[in-house]
Amino acid sequence: MKRNIFPGNSGENKGITLIELVVAMMIFAIVMFSAVFVFKESLRRFRKSAGEKKVYCEATDVLNYIEKYISAAMCSDKNASPGIDFIGEKNIVRFVAPFYEGKQQESDLAKFAFYFIDDTVKVSVIRVSRRNPDFAFPESFSGAQTLGENISLFEMEYYDGSDWKSSWDTKEMEEPSLPESMKVSVRAYSEKIEGKRIEKTFTRTIKIVW
Repeated sequence: MKRNIFPGNSGENKGITLIELVVAMMIFAIVMFSAVFVFKESLRRFRKSAGEKKVYCEATDVLNYIEKYISAAMCSDKNASPGIDFIGEKNIVRFVAPFYEGKQQESDLAKFAFYFIDDTVKVSVIRVSRRNPDFAFPESFSGAQTLGENISLFEMEYYDGSDWKSSWDTKEMEEPSLPESMKVSVRAYSEKIEGKRIEKTFTRTIKIVW
């Protein structure tokens, strides 16, 4: 009579029991659920990061462009002809400044207008002829270009050395002068992410050198 030298092995294949199958399916389901959750969370974080980056870039591009030119704004004496004025309100500012163009950074004068309409910051730049200088600001802004989109707030304040003012007009001054500084606030927003949009406000104080 032969003896089984492997008593733990009866030689019969019992297969997988129902309990083992259920446990395996539950483990598989947990792993798949965890993987889907991690993927969705990673995707959400990526979209949020991309939205925050777009909001930051949109606002800083607007502020950088405004600072580049408004820091060099000009004005002239009241009796000067032609006069160079600086007119600013809460959502619009018009001024004259050197306009830099090309690799050599050669400058020429131009009339600038920054204004806010339909969640968009617009800029109008009109070159001034050297032969026939005309510094009068037009009533309309034909040829204006988009400077920043998805903007819910665009406001400016003007500092006279002691107080912040909501407007500035050299035409109404006995001795025309520019504000010492300007405070520009821009609130940019992203597309909706899971029903909500990212919205942040950026404020920059710009010193005017003249």
